[in-house]
Amino acid sequence: MRSVLLFLLIIARIDTINAQPVKLLAHIGAGTSYNSKQRSDNYYMQATRFKPAMYYKAALALQVPIVNHVAFETGIGYERRNIRSVQDYNTTNGLSQTNNVKINYHYIALPMQLSMCLYQSKQKQFWITAGFNYGFLIKAKTCVSTELFIKGKSINNPLDQCFNPRIILSRAPSVFSTEHPYGSMYAFDVAMSLGLSYTITPRIAIRAHYNYSLYNTEITTDGNIHQHNTGLSFLFRLI
Repeated sequence: MRSVLLFLLIIARIDTINAQPVKLLAHIGAGTSYNSKQRSDNYYMQATRFKPAMYYKAALALQVPIVNHVAFETGIGYERRNIRSVQDYNTTNGLSQTNNVKINYHYIALPMQLSMCLYQSKQKQFWITAGFNYGFLIKAKTCVSTELFIKGKSINNPLDQCFNPRIILSRAPSVFSTEHPYGSMYAFDVAMSLGLSYTITPRIAIRAHYNYSLYNTEITTDGNIHQHNTGLSFLFRLI
C-alpha cells in the first residue's frame, strides 16, 4: 500500500512540474547605479561624494519550475554600470582641487535565483525573485576631469584624461600591491539580488530589480564602498 501511495505522489509531482513548462525569457532594462561608502578615516574616501548614474542590462533567463508556483532562474546577461563621483581636495594657502570622475563597468552577469508566485488571477501573476547575481568584469574605463582653484576661483580649464584600469583575478596582496598607474579592479562581483515581477500578458512582464554588491570592485579600497544597481526591466517570453 505504501508503495502505491509513493508511486501516486511521484506521478502527481511530475504532473505538477509538467503543468509549468520551462520558460526562456529576454530581459531589457535600465535604471540607476550608485555607490555607498562606509565610515572611513581615509582622507581620500572622506573627500569623495558619489552620485547616481545610468545603468543598463540585457539578458536571457531560463526559468525552471521546481514545485507549483516556485521556479529556479538562471541565465546570462550583459550589464553596463556607470558610477559618478566628485572629489574635493583642500591644501594649504587656499589651493583646492576638484575631480569629476566617471567610471563605466562592463559585466557579464550570471543570476542564480529562486522565484515564487505570490498571487495569481487568470493571466495575471505577481512574482518575487531573490538570490545572487554573479558578475564578471570584462572591461572598465575611467574618465577624470580635474580643475584647480585658489580661494574658490578657478585657475585652469578642466584637464580631462581617460584610462582603462587593470582587471585582476585574485585578491592576494602580492597581486594588487604591485603599483599600477591606473589602479586595479577585481574581476568578480557577487551581489545579493531582489526582484518583483508582474505579468502584463502571458508573454510580457515587468520587473523591478535591485542588486547590492557584497564588496568593492576597486581592489585597494575593499570594505569601504558598496555598489548598488536598481531599475526596471521588461521580460519577454520567447519559449
